[in-house]
Amino acid sequence: MFRKKILNTSNFSTIQNVCLEAQSHSEMLAIVGYPGAGKTTSFKSYVNKNSNVYYVWVRPTMKAKQFYQSLARAVECEIHGDLDLHSLMNLICNRLNSTYEKKLLIIDEGGKFKPKFLEYIHELRDLTNLSTGIVLAGPGYFKEHVDDWVKKGIVGIPEFKRRVSHWEILDPLSKNEITDFIVNYGISDKNFLKNMRKICKNYSDLENEIKIFQEENSH
Repeated sequence: MFRKKILNTSNFSTIQNVCLEAQSHSEMLAIVGYPGAGKTTSFKSYVNKNSNVYYVWVRPTMKAKQFYQSLARAVECEIHGDLDLHSLMNLICNRLNSTYEKKLLIIDEGGKFKPKFLEYIHELRDLTNLSTGIVLAGPGYFKEHVDDWVKKGIVGIPEFKRRVSHWEILDPLSKNEITDFIVNYGISDKNFLKNMRKICKNYSDLENEIKIFQEENSH
């Protein structure tokens, strides 16, 4: 039976360090990586191991108010009534600023944000910059879109980009990491290893192939 393992890959270590940096120094940092690079797995590990860390996933169907309702629940706000966006923003920021402990917001799939959403993140950042770090994560086109919007002079985007202290670009999956990954799952089949080194481009696909291999060879 397949059991997912949390392995200390280069991207895992990078993401842990970025999260720690953002939380410790109340910075806004961005992580850009291909689908299957291990972002979500690494984030969930950081959440489980650290206090005052809040994770929210951006869904394609979300409007701004729905995202901030989700964020309010993530940071454990008490929501009374149908609050407008401004009131939700104030509620969230008051909650984050209510204690001296350093906090971290992890916003996964931030590449789905439209320009107006990023303007709201700019506001959130300014209102919590002493208490809370923010990590925004998305695929490669996330930064490309932001750079393009800056060139086009989209309102609020240059200000947003200036507040991102650093864009961390994740490494591609290396052949050596593929080998280490497979060995950690107790697989020594040379043909399987050789094939995976040829075809696998991300951790998610590699995990799926390992799962299939284990199921087919469990008897």
